[in-house]
Amino acid sequence: MLILIWAELVKFKRSPILRLMGALLLVHFFWHFSLARSQVTSWPVFLNATYMDLWLRPALFTCLAAYVVCRDRQYHALGSFLSTPHTRSGWYLAKLTVAAIMITILLSVSFIIDLVLGWFFMELPLTPSILQDSLIEFTMNLLFYWALVPIGAWIGLFLRSFITSVLLGLTIIFVNLVWGAFLLEPPFHWLFLLNPWILPHLLSYAPQNLPSVEMWRPGIAILLSWWFVFASVGGFMFQKRDVGSGE
Repeated sequence: MLILIWAELVKFKRSPILRLMGALLLVHFFWHFSLARSQVTSWPVFLNATYMDLWLRPALFTCLAAYVVCRDRQYHALGSFLSTPHTRSGWYLAKLTVAAIMITILLSVSFIIDLVLGWFFMELPLTPSILQDSLIEFTMNLLFYWALVPIGAWIGLFLRSFITSVLLGLTIIFVNLVWGAFLLEPPFHWLFLLNPWILPHLLSYAPQNLPSVEMWRPGIAILLSWWFVFASVGGFMFQKRDVGSGE
């Protein structure tokens, strides 16, 4: 398995995804640098990357997972892994793992940037309790975004095109904006739980977002259900269909 994961990671060399991730980190750096120099009221407010979790990260991570499973067709390299002694299920699991690794790297670097900027430029001290709460929130956020990986992989298998997947990612950004603007109040607030791309934003900062509504347990259950369904369906599609021919 480690060989397959390494093989998938090497494919990111000179990948446009790496440049996109670098650009996202720059945006994150300058945004939080400006926050650190302003009159931020608390560390939780400073570390709350709402604009990332609501707009950019769900679309990027979905496109990332879609790119990992459909780039072999894009670069006409499908035969390179079909000719190996490894099973398709092994390759599929390796692709999902690599997507999760890239997500972990991006979120970890963003989190470290926040801590360093806050340490040097904020007047508020970083206490052990604040650091502990921030690490817990970071871990939850990471797990929520890992749950999006099988969904993005299924999208890549279904659409068979990275460009189309990017267009869908842009659509996700628009949908989340509309969803957040018009469906926040009762009785439509429960529809949040059906949107896997907005759940990381909603549940990571509970109960700040919807303090009067108990959505934590059903939200986690639905997110895990999405993960299981799309991981199973995507794995079946990857094994049974010729992912490079378009049939």
